Amino acid sequence: MKNYEQILGNYTKGGTPVKNLSRAAALFRECGDPQNKLRFVHIAGTNGKGSLAEYTANALTFSHKRTGSFTSPFVRNIRERIRLDGAFISECDFAEYINQADYAVKRTGIVGFSQFEVLTAAAFLYFCDKQADIVVLECGIGGLLDCTNVIGASNVAAAVIAAVGIDHAEILGDTVGEIAANKAGIVKHRRPLVLYPIQPNEARAVIAGKCAEEESRLVTPRHIDITDVSLFGNTFSYKGVAYHTKMGGIHQIYNAATAIETLLLLNVPTDCIRRSLEETTLPARCEVISKKPLVVVDGAHNPHGVAATCELLGGIGGKKTVVFGMVTGKNYEACIGIAAKHFDEFVFTDTFAPNAVPSLDLACAAKKSGISDANIHVLSNEYSANDALLFAESRSSALTAVMGSLYLASQIDFEKET
Repeated sequence: MKNYEQILGNYTKGGTPVKNLSRAAALFRECGDPQNKLRFVHIAGTNGKGSLAEYTANALTFSHKRTGSFTSPFVRNIRERIRLDGAFISECDFAEYINQADYAVKRTGIVGFSQFEVLTAAAFLYFCDKQADIVVLECGIGGLLDCTNVIGASNVAAAVIAAVGIDHAEILGDTVGEIAANKAGIVKHRRPLVLYPIQPNEARAVIAGKCAEEESRLVTPRHIDITDVSLFGNTFSYKGVAYHTKMGGIHQIYNAATAIETLLLLNVPTDCIRRSLEETTLPARCEVISKKPLVVVDGAHNPHGVAATCELLGGIGGKKTVVFGMVTGKNYEACIGIAAKHFDEFVFTDTFAPNAVPSLDLACAAKKSGISDANIHVLSNEYSANDALLFAESRSSALTAVMGSLYLASQIDFEKET
């Protein structure tokens, strides 16, 4: 086990519950408040944060800005979460800054810190030492009480809120309005806020109200001219400029337009923006890992995300089989209900995470959604995620997909021939 794995293993993923940001502020203060020496694009939202962050960070890098990015969760390597100009933090540096953050935790005398708080402190220290010109900073959960929200208004170049929906309800609230209010916690006084264009009315009203309260300019993409949408990329025009995204799905067009508005606020040249959209990909975001046969891996893990993925895959003709697994705390019944309208066969697995929803519970939800017993396959604990995919591929479908969790996606072998 590596040194940093041992250290992070001493902290729980969520830490003890927080009612304010004093714990995070104490940690960052012991680190010397590196966040006060940095400039940020701060991103919150339920779905699309990762894509938005990647579009934004890549364009900034292409415009010759020394660009840090802090994102979550990771799919293949924990060092994905902290990058500089697109490159993972080195293993040596990662160990060094995790150690520094761990020492700072001990100096606070406070117990209950989360892995995420430690990682955030390490990232701030790293970006400060590397003299990043700007950092694209993704919230972990929510916004208002997320430890990333310790950053002050003077350090925020722009805030961004991606698509808002129901997720993490036990922490953020049971309604879209409550969740939007939490996300809107990142709105800073007189700093611009860019809002993903497709939002529930309740969410839009709450966020607009917060912007008015903070005297913050609210920017929302409008009049997007969509030319083509497919699994293999999209084309559209915005403000008289033609763009192409390498990542497919109409939601990626809206993510891209939101990133464009953010980048225009930062005076990033159009050619850098176009290049970013054309080149940016993310693992497990409708990722095609094989074309013949067609196999797609996606980490959608809530109803809004599952619906977006299913809409994109719905245009593919023929039989469709999905490997499906989710972790507890997610609305798996709603997600399976959506997927049941698009897939013919389900292969359920629960071996990819200790808190995975039992496959039998998923199968029960599938039956309630109208999937016949003959088209439901519950695999035993002897089957890994890759075994489940191999079984699904044996069903001779036009499309095989993996969905329901980034934890599940992270265990899939991505090295297939395309």
